[in-house]
Amino acid sequence: AGSRDVDERADVYSLGVVLYEMFTGNLPMGRFAPPSRLVNVVQQLDAVLLAALDADPRRRFANAREFGRALAAARRGESFVLSPSMV
Repeated sequence: AGSRDVDERADVYSLGVVLYEMFTGNLPMGRFAPPSRLVNVVQQLDAVLLAALDADPRRRFANAREFGRALAAARRGESFVLSPSMV
């Protein structure tokens, strides 16, 4: 992927890395466990962080606002709805 292909999803990935490390104390490198297997967090957070950290940018949140809404839903114990861009 060239620099022309980089969009807000790269920032979503970076924020996902920071949050994963904050929750678990580990960097999400290679094959990594969902956060709820390592620490006491709601399983809904797993889906949100794994989506943000997806290797395929097309399957990540389109922007930080979408990511934030999914995090808020996870905090309430709700599942997030995939945007059409993530399917």
